[in-house]
Amino acid sequence: MTSVSTEVQDGLCLVHMNDGKANAINEAMLNGLDEAMDRAEKDKQAMVICGRPGFFSGGLDLKTLPTLEQDDLLKVLKQFGEVMMRLFTFPRPVVAACTGHAIAGGMVTLLGCDERVATKGKFKLGLNETAIGLSLPAFVVEFARCQVAPQHLQSVIINGDLFSPDTSLQMGLINQLLDADEVIPAAIKRAKELCVLPGQAYADNKLAIRGPYAKLGRDAYDSELVRFQGYFGSKD
Repeated sequence: MTSVSTEVQDGLCLVHMNDGKANAINEAMLNGLDEAMDRAEKDKQAMVICGRPGFFSGGLDLKTLPTLEQDDLLKVLKQFGEVMMRLFTFPRPVVAACTGHAIAGGMVTLLGCDERVATKGKFKLGLNETAIGLSLPAFVVEFARCQVAPQHLQSVIINGDLFSPDTSLQMGLINQLLDADEVIPAAIKRAKELCVLPGQAYADNKLAIRGPYAKLGRDAYDSELVRFQGYFGSKD
């Protein structure tokens, strides 16, 4: 099954993540997201990024990544940072349709979007890296600094807590909370509303806010990669 597919609907680029499982982030998923951004940027389209029922994304592929040769693992982890930072500063509006769990790298992807519409249900959202013994790359911390209220950073970043959709809405981690069948239509509607704004001004002002955070993350990432790589181990 192709993990990422795209379609154009009413001038928007709809990006569907669906590997039939937890939408684990691996090279195929990252390539698909990068290609979707290529397409949307070329055609000056806003994007709506959708998960599959029950999962937006469970995060980095903890089954596949440790089996890679070290050079290949480093390549994928470097690509992860590059794709996420590109998403975070993408010039057109990006709205997430969070259709279920969004954990670790899945939450990073949500934070890379401009706004987030999520489904009600017994789902978990958050950055649980502390609980699994992983120090977050600086770019993830900067994404959170940019979008999460300061009083919640202890819980989100340091404690690594996971939150229900209701609590996520109260904290501002998501912008709307709806029934499952309403999530994607609402995300499309919101993307269309954002597209009414003048495109160059939107891109410039988005970069003015997010650019400094992205630069801090980007400047640190190369030096963090070896430590990040070490978490996933090796076949040896």
